[in-house]
Amino acid sequence: MRWLLPITLITLLACDGKASDSGDAQSSDSGETSTTAAPEPESDCEDGADNDTDGLVDCADEDCADVFVCTYPESIGHTTNVSFDGYEVACETWLGTFEEQVDDCVTEFTIPLTVATAGDLCSECDLTFTGPITYNEDNCDELTGDSTRPTEGWFGFVFIDESTRELWSQDEKGAWAKAVTMKNQGGVWEFSEDGEVVEDVDGCDNSPLTLGNLTVTMTFVDQ
Repeated sequence: MRWLLPITLITLLACDGKASDSGDAQSSDSGETSTTAAPEPESDCEDGADNDTDGLVDCADEDCADVFVCTYPESIGHTTNVSFDGYEVACETWLGTFEEQVDDCVTEFTIPLTVATAGDLCSECDLTFTGPITYNEDNCDELTGDSTRPTEGWFGFVFIDESTRELWSQDEKGAWAKAVTMKNQGGVWEFSEDGEVVEDVDGCDNSPLTLGNLTVTMTFVDQ
């Protein structure tokens, strides 16, 4: 062990009479040992203050690396897929019954989401994310009756724990509301829902008609 060598050397010098015996040398036998205390770690990783005065605040301090709030993602990859499976429908009129096959269609878009710091933020969420929309496929204009498409997406998240989070979105009036609770599935957060589309069809006495089945799948991957 390295510390044995200097201690042994000092002991030999003292026994050999080479140490000063003039009385000027002073030794401390108070039994006290001087030590430097380890700095206290950051005590609160969400208060916006540098608690341990090391120049780093909250999540910027490595003391907070394992605190859950400091593990929130800064960017998320998002994909929405809307798939419509059209049915063959029978429209009854005074001239008779007419059968028609409703066309299938798909709309799929991606959004590179990053943390929003301004704009219409979700006040109930831990973080709000936004990003530009890229349409990879979009042929559902006839079904929706509207060719206009949004160019920007907004989502809010409440991070409950490492495997559970809430997804929040805006309704038609712009109000934020919880959409669904998602679970982590191998690093992917996914939500899928399907249901039949029932619409009034002009000229059909048996309207409304069930036109087909619509499936919406949304995936989020932390980046």
